[in-house]
Amino acid sequence: GRIMPMPTTVDIKTASGRVVTRRCDYPRGHPKNPMDWEELEAKLFDCTRPVRHKYDKGRLSEVISMVKELDRVRDVGALAKLLCP
Repeated sequence: GRIMPMPTTVDIKTASGRVVTRRCDYPRGHPKNPMDWEELEAKLFDCTRPVRHKYDKGRLSEVISMVKELDRVRDVGALAKLLCP
């Protein structure tokens, strides 16, 4: 299927009263505006903060390494085990 734009417009009113408007058709992470591995890693660490007791930094780094090389992973069950401690 076709990947549709996800437009968002933000208006910011400055202290002087001026309004600055910006539009973004493809948010960060959209296939037409992809994140790099560093951004994905930061997002993974941020999203797992509430359950950090289950996902230490070493485990999350292992998940990222495995996902980067997913086409070479012989047993994706190993990834599932990392994600479901």
